[in-house]
Amino acid sequence: MDLFHFAKQQGLEVSGDYLINNPKPISIDEARILDAKWALRWRLRTCRGCNQGFDISDGGRYYLCYECIEEAMS
Repeated sequence: MDLFHFAKQQGLEVSGDYLINNPKPISIDEARILDAKWALRWRLRTCRGCNQGFDISDGGRYYLCYECIEEAMS
């Protein structure tokens, strides 16, 4: 199954930068349950460090928001 087909099954769309446009943040565990293959394609994610939602296109890495990455590096 390709990304576009998967997103369509979820009732969602894929952006031009190949991220799934989801209306609310998703955790890594939720993403893996839906399909681990696409876990790094969700735009809105729940940070594993602080549990806050963030948009990966604005910064962050994997399932850590920018602030938690900065904190871990200092």
